[in-house]
Amino acid sequence: MILFLNHIIYIGFFGWNGIVDEMMIIAFHLFLIIYWDFLWFVLNPHFTYKKFKQEHIPWYTDSEWIAGFPVDYWYAG
Repeated sequence: MILFLNHIIYIGFFGWNGIVDEMMIIAFHLFLIIYWDFLWFVLNPHFTYKKFKQEHIPWYTDSEWIAGFPVDYWYAG
């Protein structure tokens, strides 16, 4: 749904010029989902930024962390 909305907003404001625009939308979408995930931790009163560490997040415990962020963030960014 979010990817669909990104298309609608982009096309509505900028028009559609082909594959280059599609790559821009996908790049923005990848940035958005990582930013959204990070904000979920920061704004969630259960986690907060202080607990944004590997040992406090069960679904990222098996993942490698680089510079304080899960490696998944770096791949998508």
